[in-house]
Amino acid sequence: MQVTNMVPVLIVSDVDRTLAFYRDVLGFEVTERTPPTGKAFRVRLRVGSTELVLERAPRPSDRRESRGIVLTFRTRDVLAAYEALTDRATGVSVPLFTPVGTMACSLTDPDGYELSFEQPVKDLAMTKERLLDLVRDSHARFERVIERLSDEEMLVPEVQGKWSVKDILAHMSAWEDHCLGFLDADARGEAPGLITSADVDRVNEQFYRESRDKSLDEVRKGFAGSFQRLLDRIEALSDEDLLSPERYPWFKGSPFWLMVAYNTFDHYPRHARRIEEWLTQRGKRN
Repeated sequence: MQVTNMVPVLIVSDVDRTLAFYRDVLGFEVTERTPPTGKAFRVRLRVGSTELVLERAPRPSDRRESRGIVLTFRTRDVLAAYEALTDRATGVSVPLFTPVGTMACSLTDPDGYELSFEQPVKDLAMTKERLLDLVRDSHARFERVIERLSDEEMLVPEVQGKWSVKDILAHMSAWEDHCLGFLDADARGEAPGLITSADVDRVNEQFYRESRDKSLDEVRKGFAGSFQRLLDRIEALSDEDLLSPERYPWFKGSPFWLMVAYNTFDHYPRHARRIEEWLTQRGKRN
């Protein structure tokens, strides 16, 4: 068997509506349309070498469940894709690291299909300006989630594991300060020890024990303070400090912006998502 190509066919409730999304937001062009005029039943689309077919369900109830289906688009610059998508659509996720060595942002189309845009991390064209924008944007998104909570809700346990939202704030603040600690150690001429994946649970428990008895006001101030300290430090670093894989030998050939990302824009959304799930379970939606 010689397979030469595969074209996904998405069953949608309204071809013209979904076509407008793929054309205006993602830049697809129509290569075939059935019928040629009037309300479309089926269209074939192309962008670059990628093809896609949209086909109208005979009845709205016949549209297949889209959950579990992810269309992944490989892009030459996922950060530029993120910037373009946020200008054209709502609900675009901040780019996150994936387990397969890529960074990806995502959104859903009008029929609920998840679309992911990814690029290998090693090929990312990160800049200081882009890094700062991502850090600020993802932090602002997180703050919009927690600003919906009352003080009482901030203290309810078991939002994420045994943690309350207050504990989550303290956890995030601790990791931001931990990130800064690497730079402080380097400035003293020391080689800081890196935390391995096997150490993360132990360190998280340590951070929890250190902050669990703090008041909500203390934790809020600490959360705001660690974020501002990190922003100030990033702004003060040179491009070489942030972007050069050789700048910090103790980071074993990786640029320091990755450390910043792990503790900021790759970190905030993961906790925001869990808080939103908890709010939904409590019947408190946007």
